[in-house]
Amino acid sequence: YRSHLWDSLVWVNTNEFTKREVKVMRLQDFEKGETFQAKVLANNLISSPQSNEEIRELLLEVNQHSFAYKVGQSVGVIVPGIQELGHPHHVRLYTVSDTFKTSNDGNPQLKLCVKRCSYIDDYSGEEYQGIASNYLCDRHVGDPLNCHFCFFSIAQTLSY
Repeated sequence: YRSHLWDSLVWVNTNEFTKREVKVMRLQDFEKGETFQAKVLANNLISSPQSNEEIRELLLEVNQHSFAYKVGQSVGVIVPGIQELGHPHHVRLYTVSDTFKTSNDGNPQLKLCVKRCSYIDDYSGEEYQGIASNYLCDRHVGDPLNCHFCFFSIAQTLSY
């Protein structure tokens, strides 16, 4: 689950041979990993037009034939630009939402479902737009995205 500070994920790992193990993974750790560039092939609204929520499905293509993933694994999307607290970019994890597919050229394609997010500040009452979700929802066909390889399954690591 996401911590209340929104800067780490915590998961519990158990199996029949070991005791329960709690791990904390800091999202900034993904800033050190290998990156790849994806191109937006489609950005479709999948929520009802009458809905109060905006949910979009993004189809991305990676120009790297060796790229592979499984449904439920996550990629780190890198939002460019100086962010709050002076960070050079903003990283958020998104779960792959479809089985492995490739284009006619053999380039891997993956789908992400993204809900446009915002939150209300408890003190000021101001509404703030989610950085990564709004960045992704506003992407157009042909736009590049920088991402991190961080393929683990949050669902698997949260089973306890």
